Amino acid sequence: MTIESGVLRHLFDLLPDPVVLVGANNELIDASASVEELLGWHRDEFVGRSVLALVHPDDVALALVSVEGMRRNDVGPPMELRLALAGGGWKYVEMVARNLIDDPQVGGLLLSVRDTTQRRAYELEHDSTERFRLLVQYSAGILLVLDPDGCVRTTSGGWVRALGHDTADVIGALFTSFVVPADRPRVVADLARATTGRQVLHSEARLTSADGVTVTPYALAVVNLLDDPLVGGFVVTAHDITDLDEARRSLEHLATHDPLTGLANRVLLSGRLRELLGARDGSDRSVALLFVDLDGFKQVNDALGHHAGDEVLVRLAERLTSAVTADDLVARLGGDEFVILVVRPAGVDVVTELERACTGAIGRPFKLGATAVSLRGSVGVVVAGYGDTPDSLLARADRSMYAVKRQRRATRERAAP
Repeated sequence: MTIESGVLRHLFDLLPDPVVLVGANNELIDASASVEELLGWHRDEFVGRSVLALVHPDDVALALVSVEGMRRNDVGPPMELRLALAGGGWKYVEMVARNLIDDPQVGGLLLSVRDTTQRRAYELEHDSTERFRLLVQYSAGILLVLDPDGCVRTTSGGWVRALGHDTADVIGALFTSFVVPADRPRVVADLARATTGRQVLHSEARLTSADGVTVTPYALAVVNLLDDPLVGGFVVTAHDITDLDEARRSLEHLATHDPLTGLANRVLLSGRLRELLGARDGSDRSVALLFVDLDGFKQVNDALGHHAGDEVLVRLAERLTSAVTADDLVARLGGDEFVILVVRPAGVDVVTELERACTGAIGRPFKLGATAVSLRGSVGVVVAGYGDTPDSLLARADRSMYAVKRQRRATRERAAP
């Protein structure tokens, strides 16, 4: 609604501080005449537009979160931000809102706006503490002060801009409540270690955004100022390390996966075998390896080129992966050698069935353009026994595969005229 009554409009326009009515969708519904004195805008120029169009770009995230906080209270906490002037430039203002969204005669937030630009200028000119506070408020990183129990006492504007949590919901809450559950024990332990000295303690944690879905990795630096009379807590700075985290994961993937097929490589296979063989008690599950080698693959490279050979290897990797379960691991050791790690409950024999599936995956022709390539493979199978290590199990699987290959060759030679 707009202020239509003549007397009410006159009183509305005589208010010394500008008053703005904002609708449920953040649209500007009405404003007092003093808004023009403050910002230079006549109300007809911005009524119907989003209030966010007047907010400094760096303050939009803070405004969105603050407005949502105002909607949950009858009277919201003061919100300070910068608004655009009609002639260019910005003014610092402080806003206090009364929630009248459910009032059928109003249907919006009634914002009282107070110019704080001169006060800000004076504070920055004469108060180095205020200047520092403002620099912290608008810095790109996050700064928090935690009390001795790990609850958030103070936070910078970077927290709101980065993660979207309303300051009112953050103050007094445990810092670890914003950490993903898997990382909480480490952060709790790091805060406990931070109590033993004044040196900077470095840590990492994934923090959750206000949407409850987005997770962002941060590097944390914790300084113990518990005995400082002005702080009496932990000072925590946090910096987004998304790019670093992605680079790490990319390097880890390159170190543990085959670049051609994307399958696990020998490093990842050996590590997984080490875990399984170390934890296996010999009674609850069996660990088996299938060692797969292509017969006559060299002829594909010689006749069609290495590009065609690579295509066959990629297609075979896809077929082998589709033949196993999500708990199994398919690895490429190099060349045309593949290994499948199978873990099953003790007494369950699926290895024979899987061996047939692998042989069938190899035996189906590989269509490369107008050419169809037919191959055969040799599959050696071993089951881990007491005292096996990753190297010994792989060596036994390799010998088993070559035994199959020799037997097949001998059979062909006997059958030859």
